Amino acid sequence: MTELLRAVLDTLLREDFQGIRSRGSVVDGQLRFDHGGRPAEIPVRPDGFLCDLAVSEPVVTCGGRVYDDLESVLALFRQRVDPVDLDGFDAFAQECQAALDTLRTQQDHRTAVLGPASPASRRPHPVANSHTTPRASADALTSVPFLISLHLLS
Repeated sequence: MTELLRAVLDTLLREDFQGIRSRGSVVDGQLRFDHGGRPAEIPVRPDGFLCDLAVSEPVVTCGGRVYDDLESVLALFRQRVDPVDLDGFDAFAQECQAALDTLRTQQDHRTAVLGPASPASRRPHPVANSHTTPRASADALTSVPFLISLHLLS
C-alpha cells in the first residue's frame, strides 16, 4: 500500500501538480511548498529518470499534520483543485482507489491462492533475477501506470 502512495506522489511531482515542484524548494531533503497558505512538505531525493526528484518517503506534512495514506493525501490535494478540473482529479482518485482495492484483495487472498510462503520462496531466484531485463511481478501488475494503461486499452 505504501508503494502505491509513493507512485501517486511521484506522479504528482512529475506532473508538477498544483505547481508543487516548480514553486517549491528542496531544503534538507524536503520539498517545501505552500498549500493554500499552509506550509507543506514531501521527503524527496534526486532522481533524473522521469523527473529531477522522486519521493523518498511516501508522506505529506501540511500545517503540522502528517498525511501517510492514499485517501488522506488525495483529499488534501483535492482541497485546492480548481473546480473546472475536479472531474479529472476525481477520476484520477477513483483510479487510485481501484488500484488500492486491488492490492487489498490480492493481499487478503494471496495465501489462499499461492499457499503459505516458505523461506525459500521469499528469496530471489538466482537465474530469474540475474539479468537486467525487467520482468512482470505481482507488484508491477498493480502499479498505477499499469492499471491506467489497462483502463486506456479497454
